[in-house]
Amino acid sequence: MIRNIILNAFCFLRSLLYTQLKYTPYQSAQTHLKAAQRQLYNRLTKLQLEQCPLIAFDFGTILIKLVIFIPQNITFSINKQFTKFVQNNLGYQSSSIQGSFIFLQFASKDFDNFLHFLNFHNFPLQNDKVMRCTGEQAVYFAQKVILKTKFEQFQNYSIHDCLRNGLKFNCSLKLSEQFYHSILPDQAILENQRQTQWISAQNQDQRVSFLQQITFPALCVDIGSQFTVYKLSLESYEIIAQYPLGGGAFLGISQLLYPNTTYENFQEQISQAIPNNVDLTVGDIYGGNYVSTNLNSNLLAACFGKQIDTFSTENNSDSQDQLIQEIKCSVDYQASLLRMISINIGHISAKHAVIEACKSTFFVGGFLDQKLAMQNLAWAFNVYSGNNAIFVQHGAVLCCLGALFGNQQEYVIDDSDDVVKMVNIISQQTEMKVEIINYELESLQESD
Repeated sequence: MIRNIILNAFCFLRSLLYTQLKYTPYQSAQTHLKAAQRQLYNRLTKLQLEQCPLIAFDFGTILIKLVIFIPQNITFSINKQFTKFVQNNLGYQSSSIQGSFIFLQFASKDFDNFLHFLNFHNFPLQNDKVMRCTGEQAVYFAQKVILKTKFEQFQNYSIHDCLRNGLKFNCSLKLSEQFYHSILPDQAILENQRQTQWISAQNQDQRVSFLQQITFPALCVDIGSQFTVYKLSLESYEIIAQYPLGGGAFLGISQLLYPNTTYENFQEQISQAIPNNVDLTVGDIYGGNYVSTNLNSNLLAACFGKQIDTFSTENNSDSQDQLIQEIKCSVDYQASLLRMISINIGHISAKHAVIEACKSTFFVGGFLDQKLAMQNLAWAFNVYSGNNAIFVQHGAVLCCLGALFGNQQEYVIDDSDDVVKMVNIISQQTEMKVEIINYELESLQESD
């Protein structure tokens, strides 16, 4: 009897000790999850010397993106003069990290406003005064920031590492609506209805969110100024290819056509564009459906194809001048250019997915802020690969989120045996020691 009492007391104390240390063999799945969340939060707060908001940057050619992590019980707010730069649809808070994330976006040419934002809010607030950053233009902009703010030095992290770290971190949090398909009826694309119709009231459920079960190896396509194709595994990543096609090519050509074009005003105007006013369709060539190959008359045949005869000698000079003026004022040409680039990116990505035998393909990057780009890319990828493109809600800000953690930790999801694991793996750059945090997220529901 006494032996059993002593043994039970020992088991209780042992379980309590393991609960505090995070190895908890006698605890429930819910308690196990809470312990892992505490460990995740502790790792996050180790990045700062005192309790204060943290900030990290992604300096791109077109956009400057930043993330601010605000620990729980810390009061911090964005002044109202800067609220237009806040991406309200991306900010979130999570019990896992006992704090919240705020995301902001500035045009790179709006650098003065960006500096004003940092100085107005007295960044950096931590003692070390080190700026965590990544991106194509990180070194160029970081040097200018140091001269005009309280930052004293900067740490530039690999954009490839930051992208992967940000994606894995958000995956580990299991954010609702983090992954979604942009599903459009084929007929809507073939008939080229106005591009705003796909998000109209009757079509709202065409954006399908889901809790993504990642199948590795997976493909990740990052579309910024250019686009890069990554092959992701549980342990590492591989750069498959890089192409000089993306937002840089689009905005550069747009500004050649329309010198006053800016990223912001194009976003406002694109909803009114009808690319088929510019593009050549199957019906334009054959006068209807092309029955022998089952091609719909409204299927895109050639981007800008209707402009081949624009300056025909049959037109008089007055009508030519008028038409040229209409072209310069029309956003249809920009929409056609955007469609051409996005379809080609979708086609190239689909070929890589087939060659690499990847069933899951993620598309991320600021280029996908344009709904027209997203829907045409999704269509092209589905046609040429047979799979659905997966879009990430926070795809445009993953790099700055990854820069917040630097090379210190990565979060990997392993769905084997219905157990989700957050794994701190060995970094190839720092050769850090492995420390594994295990927790169950879905096994309870499936076991009931």
